[in-house]
Amino acid sequence: KAKAEGNQKRIAELEKQADAALRGRLLDDAERALAGAEHPVSPDPSLVEGARRLGAAFQDVNFLRDLDHDGGSLGRDYLGIDDGRTRDDVLDRVDADLRVAAATIPSLPADCRRAVTAAHDLFSALSARLRTATPAQGRVRVPDSVKAGIAARAALGLGPRDTAR
Repeated sequence: KAKAEGNQKRIAELEKQADAALRGRLLDDAERALAGAEHPVSPDPSLVEGARRLGAAFQDVNFLRDLDHDGGSLGRDYLGIDDGRTRDDVLDRVDADLRVAAATIPSLPADCRRAVTAAHDLFSALSARLRTATPAQGRVRVPDSVKAGIAARAALGLGPRDTAR
């Protein structure tokens, strides 16, 4: 059991690192693509804002998924919960960030729109599950069958789902 818990902690930490690396890489790739354009252009401010808000939502969702572990085992509070913020406060901010991001997805280049839609919808589903989860349930996840539906919907080119709340 201790080995399994250790593995889960390591997986959670790797997921956080991967999310941070992905956000950084996406921004780096966008900057390189724009710099190499025949007529370099500045990125559309609404797309930059949408990318930042989507990245913030990813990060906050993962912090919420690990809230009990980070606070209890590591003594870390990334979200200001110790300062009086509630899970619902953070989830309200996540949902607002997801709404801003969703509004910008149709303006993204076609070659990345589907992948960003899938990521958006996955984190929207996680946010909805976090609203009803209790700490006793452990780390919140989206079942594989739901993930498959999210991926299929995005692959069909359907836009991002509306973020509830």
